[in-house]
Amino acid sequence: SLAAVSLAVAAVLACVAGVRPLLPALFGTFLGSVVFTLFGMLVAANVESLNAFLLWVAPAEAVCFVPAVLYALGIAPAWIGDTPVGACMDMIGGRLPSAAGLWGTIAAAGGLFVLSRLCVLRMWDRMEGGKL
Repeated sequence: SLAAVSLAVAAVLACVAGVRPLLPALFGTFLGSVVFTLFGMLVAANVESLNAFLLWVAPAEAVCFVPAVLYALGIAPAWIGDTPVGACMDMIGGRLPSAAGLWGTIAAAGGLFVLSRLCVLRMWDRMEGGKL
């Protein structure tokens, strides 16, 4: 599956970069992929075309990734580490995230799962996919 491939690639990259311990880096990669996949599904279920998806997902990604890049470079405020993006960046870097960041990331993943599931079911009903 794609999750196994992404974790294998993350493990190789972390080893090459000398990230220790490896387990937080893999867990951060996994949580980050879950959060951003669910976020993408949430956007995709609420648009009607590929163009609309690209139009909506690009600004959302910028809002999510710009603070993460600034945090990784050390020029963002410390509270960014308590956000899901910051917590995932900490874990990918081999550092343990703050408790607030870790639980916030897990809560965000759970909330995004519930929201994306509702939106996908609504999309299926709207497109009469529920009758398949």
